[in-house]
Amino acid sequence: MATGTRDTKPVPITILIKLSIEKGEVVEEVRYLPESDVNTAAFREKYMKLDQKIEEKKKERGEHSLPPEKPHSPKSQKWIVRANDTVTWESKEQFMVSVDRDIRPCKAKPDTPRNPFLWSGVQKSKWDEADSVYRVTGIVAEKDYEAAVDQMFYKYTAFVEGYEPLDPDGACGYPDSGPP
Repeated sequence: MATGTRDTKPVPITILIKLSIEKGEVVEEVRYLPESDVNTAAFREKYMKLDQKIEEKKKERGEHSLPPEKPHSPKSQKWIVRANDTVTWESKEQFMVSVDRDIRPCKAKPDTPRNPFLWSGVQKSKWDEADSVYRVTGIVAEKDYEAAVDQMFYKYTAFVEGYEPLDPDGACGYPDSGPP
């Protein structure tokens, strides 16, 4: 099990985001690996505890006035990443994924990375013959991680040809953001 406290460096984990088509829409299922109810529940609880930090960031940077976004699927889950965590998107359908600063909660923080993986542009999935899925994998860069934490809000957008994009929310956590 991944652990993290203020006194120890968190053990990197993998966040698996399975994309699928249900009722004509792209949906996601988020899992924290190694998979366990304790692991997943701990991350969800930590994300909910970020509410105070989110309000501080909004006050510091000023809220961004964008139109409300369409509601996410009931399966859509917010997720937190830390330095060296792996995020893997998988689907039976070919897809592309983009990760960028989320400016809906508040203005973007200048001089922060566009995404925690330090990617450039949209990533196109590649077929994995062994697992029979299309896959994109990113490892949260330790370089510039503190700046990514300062930005905090990120959003990924998954594109599957012929469907509306899926764009759930994510956040860069803090050293103690892992499961207890």
